[in-house]
Amino acid sequence: MTQASARAVAVSGVDRLGAHAALWYGQARYRLAWLVLPQAAVALAAGLALALVGTGAEWGKPADSKESEKLYADLLEKAGKDGDKAAFDKLKTAAEAGEISARSFMGVLHDPDMASVYPKSPVKPDVDKALGYYQRTADLGYPGAQRGMTELLLNPAHGHYDAKRGCRYGLALHANPAVARAGYAGFWPALYRLAGCYVTPESGVPRDPQKAADTYMETVAAGVRAAATDLTDGLGRRPPDLVSAIQRNLTRRGFYSGPIDGTASPQTIAAVRALSGKVAPTGGS
Repeated sequence: MTQASARAVAVSGVDRLGAHAALWYGQARYRLAWLVLPQAAVALAAGLALALVGTGAEWGKPADSKESEKLYADLLEKAGKDGDKAAFDKLKTAAEAGEISARSFMGVLHDPDMASVYPKSPVKPDVDKALGYYQRTADLGYPGAQRGMTELLLNPAHGHYDAKRGCRYGLALHANPAVARAGYAGFWPALYRLAGCYVTPESGVPRDPQKAADTYMETVAAGVRAAATDLTDGLGRRPPDLVSAIQRNLTRRGFYSGPIDGTASPQTIAAVRALSGKVAPTGGS
């Protein structure tokens, strides 16, 4: 199992209640689903049982154990990188049986954004199928599935662009305590998509240029090359208040000492590029 998949298992096997809460309070349809589907009664019963027995267990977690998650992660590696059909069949069977992590990993095999990571996947990239596998697990707070939903729904190139849904999943991913504890490792490309939600009118997210800028710069600092390239190549097309917010962020980091004027100046662009290499330019305060 690779370091990336091992990290995914470590993150996915812990506290998901915060992510559930983010969707619960942010999406009326999600609340309705919990009220009408069987898991509402099951979760309520489990919560009452825990309250009565006074254990330290956590309510709201999917049932997958760390051992089963590791097993499915290994099957993902074999199916996606070795083209192992038997491993794929086992993973698919587990996913269809309702195993949470197995469903998320099946989404990965269908996800076009992951095709370069798993070039020998027995299935062709299919956004519809990937979203189908991801959604249920994302609604339960599974980080990898939240990543998939965010990136697929907020990338216009996939033809399934949905700002409101994508931004909701992005917010849930960002609020997921397990992901935060892991330092967002492996999730920065999705959070780069989330940054745009704060300046996109149709996202349903309150407009906040500074939050957008801070999130953008975090992704650049995390080494997401596509983020640095996209921002530097297209900074002049960004709203002036967002550019000003980016300049303030770069100033705080010591990468920019020019005016906060909302202009995509060569100095501003150079500062973004310097941040991507984490080398403060000469004259930075």
